[in-house]
Amino acid sequence: MSKVSVEDKVLAILKSNVWVGSDEIELLFPKGEPGHFSWPQRLRGLRERGYIVNRRIKEGTKNLSEWHIELPEMVSENHLAQEETINRKAVERPAFMDKQGQYAFIG
Repeated sequence: MSKVSVEDKVLAILKSNVWVGSDEIELLFPKGEPGHFSWPQRLRGLRERGYIVNRRIKEGTKNLSEWHIELPEMVSENHLAQEETINRKAVERPAFMDKQGQYAFIG
């Protein structure tokens, strides 16, 4: 049986709710337990795996963070839309051709 990693636990709680408070994540990792000090680094690890992890200050507090995750399939849809925009802009750019060491404008 495989051991559940700190990153797996963080991913599971982020997937289970729309916004998750830092206090809720910390309840998963009491003092002395693996992950108590490293769960913020696991958020970074999720970002490196393609997730978008958003942060905001919880309403009614001054500094309690809340976290929200966008799953990779949502990320890939956003990425495709951004690529399409970039490609459209590339088509709109003026085109040149190299003619005997000189660039000639072609449209």
